[in-house]
Amino acid sequence: MAKWAQKEIGNYPENPKSRGVKPIEAPRRADGSSLNKPANVADSPDDSEDIELDYEPSEGFTPPNCGSRMSSVEQPLPILNVSCVDAASAIPADVFSSATNQVYSTFCRGTVNNGNQLEWMANIFGNLTGLSPTQNSRVKRFAHLTRADGPEQFTNWQFKLDWVPDKDSFDAGQCYLDCETAFQVLAATPECSQKGDEKNLMSLSGQIDVGCGMYGYTVKGIAIS
Repeated sequence: MAKWAQKEIGNYPENPKSRGVKPIEAPRRADGSSLNKPANVADSPDDSEDIELDYEPSEGFTPPNCGSRMSSVEQPLPILNVSCVDAASAIPADVFSSATNQVYSTFCRGTVNNGNQLEWMANIFGNLTGLSPTQNSRVKRFAHLTRADGPEQFTNWQFKLDWVPDKDSFDAGQCYLDCETAFQVLAATPECSQKGDEKNLMSLSGQIDVGCGMYGYTVKGIAIS
């Protein structure tokens, strides 16, 4: 194979045959100039020198996929206004608000798009007091299953939960935090959730402004027979 290839060096195949037809003239460019000569760069028009581009955006035009970025730059981020008293309660922050227990769970369902002022009482499990009369018996029945650090240890406490919307013109679209997030912020703010000797207790009361109104809580003790 190698010897055959060496013999074929310098030879041209017979096909395809040109049939003896010779080109009439040399190929040329679109402007008629010969391809055998380099193009004259100086003769080609440069439109960029004569045309002044207008980079002014059209009125009302928003670049695609940039609307949210532009608005976020124009609108300053809200400043959280949190206020809590110095006195400590007996309720740990991770019992007041955690992945498994939220004192405010039922209350928050009643505040969605609600322009009326609310003041409800809830127990440690988030149930509204007086609406779930069997809660205490359930706790006693399963007392042997309770954890030393669980919410069951704080059934002798209840919580006054408040929602005070803006009086002038309540607009739910102006709320930059929903109810559950607002109480989670209170439970995560050192001013409200790092009380007591071990710095893990909730303050006796606190409140947070969410832009369209105010959420608040107060820890109150009750006696359970």
